[in-house]
Amino acid sequence: VDYQDGLVLPFALAQRCRIAFRPRDDDVLRVVAEDLDGATAEIELAPLATRCEEDAAAGPDVEPSFARYVAGPFVGLATGSPKGMDALICGDVPLGGGVSSSSALVVASAIAARCCNPGRLPKRADAADALLLGTCEAEWRFSGMRGGIMDQSSSYLGKPEKLLLLDCRLGKVTEEVPAVGAAFVVLNTMVAHSLPDSPYAKRRESCERAAAAMAARWPERKITHLRDAADRDEGPAMVEELATANAITAEDADRARHGVAEIRRVRAAVKAARNGDWPAVGALLDETHASLRDLYAVSCEELDIACEAAGRVDGVLGARMMGGGFGGCALALVEPAKAAAVRDAWRASYKTD
Repeated sequence: VDYQDGLVLPFALAQRCRIAFRPRDDDVLRVVAEDLDGATAEIELAPLATRCEEDAAAGPDVEPSFARYVAGPFVGLATGSPKGMDALICGDVPLGGGVSSSSALVVASAIAARCCNPGRLPKRADAADALLLGTCEAEWRFSGMRGGIMDQSSSYLGKPEKLLLLDCRLGKVTEEVPAVGAAFVVLNTMVAHSLPDSPYAKRRESCERAAAAMAARWPERKITHLRDAADRDEGPAMVEELATANAITAEDADRARHGVAEIRRVRAAVKAARNGDWPAVGALLDETHASLRDLYAVSCEELDIACEAAGRVDGVLGARMMGGGFGGCALALVEPAKAAAVRDAWRASYKTD
């Protein structure tokens, strides 16, 4: 719920998106994507930038679709007439797996764009990090879907053996939590997902309606996002009061229940991780998956099977789906000494189920 000014606790994977590039003296962006069977794209950036100023849909119309995540930062982070590059893209981040492959590509492209267009980025009126927020806005604009800042922040700021407590209201990492004594195993269900084509936006809209209903019912509490309710002891009760009064629909109530509880779970997970209480963190992961399945309704059969299978494997402390849902990967928190055995047993159990 980064898009509700929430608290999130991401970490970076070892997998990478890599771009080998050569800056150009003109505005041509010429790209080969090795991971997409050598798919190519050639785009003139100056005309694209002009179209984007005139039509918000110009970004999502860029074809082939992977090129949107490359062209976006070149247009969005340009301080003048954008210069292009010749580039080869490759990597090992699973595509459509719910592990932010698109954001990894956007961040890598943003770094390349700044190398090709090194002018100083202007300070933002909201005092946010110009590179980070500019990268996020480029992805939102060119994907056609307004997301949050967690995925891009993880790619930019992730460190080995660290969980990042990211305050999405402040737009910055407020704490690096050591992951000593913990290991994570990721299982790809092989059910590809695409957030721009999923009901993800409807979940965001539900949260926005619930927050607006809270603001209308309790104006003195200055509610703008579900984060404001989650920060209050009575936050969960506020959702129930709205639901009982039929001030929000049953569906919006479920979405709000998840959003408020999830932000509070992050606080609890950070406290447990600080104390090295990884079984408690694992139990919170299980709670999150149940909430994503039952209240937020973004899981799918394969993800549920994967998490249930994880619960039967020795050494697993908890498991949940990853990403925006509707497919992709599941994540298990495991005892480090048993990580390799968990990987093999979990994969076998999932295949059997």
